[in-house]
Amino acid sequence: MPTLPRPTRPSLFQALLCLVLLGGGCANSSPVDGKKLNSVVTLKDLFTSAFLVPTDDGAVLVDAGFRADRIESAVVAAGFSPADITDVLLTHGHGDHTVALPRFPNARVRALEAERELLEEEGVEMTDPLAAGEVVLGGVTFEIFSTPGHTPGNAMVLVDRVLMMGDSAIANQDGTLAPTAERYSDDPDQLIASVRSVAAVLSERTDVIDWLAPAHSDALPGIDPLLAF
Repeated sequence: MPTLPRPTRPSLFQALLCLVLLGGGCANSSPVDGKKLNSVVTLKDLFTSAFLVPTDDGAVLVDAGFRADRIESAVVAAGFSPADITDVLLTHGHGDHTVALPRFPNARVRALEAERELLEEEGVEMTDPLAAGEVVLGGVTFEIFSTPGHTPGNAMVLVDRVLMMGDSAIANQDGTLAPTAERYSDDPDQLIASVRSVAAVLSERTDVIDWLAPAHSDALPGIDPLLAF
């Protein structure tokens, strides 16, 4: 199937369509604002989510949302000021994950090097490239998994037993994980293979996952849905 072009910023129509789809059986539910997954706080932004991770130095965001005002207010509601955000780790460079970046003046913008070109097209400067593996920020260890296919530098982030999956998959109402819709990914087959490769790695470490947290659906408990993907 040929890859269809995507707009760099989701339109209101797309947002409403996604909400309809989330309510219509393809996903378990939309993200739950303020939901705590161990130490990780869910920041709901209409049809998507970002995540806040407290650290010894302030807080780290995983993704930066679709509406800047909403993400900034959610950060404040979680007990932090915009200046407290030391880093933003991007699962990928699509606009619904990057819009609030300018609200965090002290944040280093981190993503896999393979995502640099897309971020530049979106007008986003990557200040600190990531590599797959572990990075310690404010005394907290984040593990980065490269999962190309949705975009070239697509990634998942594991911290405090929570795997933040970005757009690598979506949670179904029956508690399973489904592939991201083909029309939204550069290479859908590659993305599925990437997620399965992470599942294979984590199948040897099943005690490190309490939650699977896709960006566009509510989180799922445990690692079993990933292992069955």
